[in-house]
Amino acid sequence: MTVGLQIIPYAGLVRVTGAGGADAHADTVEFAVENGTRNGPSLPGPTQCSSFPGPFPTGNGAFPTFNNASNDLVVHDSRSRSQARAACIFERVAHGVAAFKAKYGRMRTCVRGYMA
Repeated sequence: MTVGLQIIPYAGLVRVTGAGGADAHADTVEFAVENGTRNGPSLPGPTQCSSFPGPFPTGNGAFPTFNNASNDLVVHDSRSRSQARAACIFERVAHGVAAFKAKYGRMRTCVRGYMA
């Protein structure tokens, strides 16, 4: 973050939680941030994200928890390998083998794309 000509380093975690189902308004975003000193050294970032908030404080006024009332955020769960393969097979059948090969080349490229 830059304030005038001064730089304030910060580090932290962001946790996005999907509510599931059709109610995207219930999705939430939470921030846990540690602010450094003006023109100070860089802060070390998190080494693992599994335990939110980790060493970072929450409730920072600049980064509040908010809900997704305006639908600006979409939480997309990745597919399992079998779900991705089924989607690729469906696409290959629906659009034809030639179009599928032109788009993906191989089945594994399609599967990896659907799992991302």
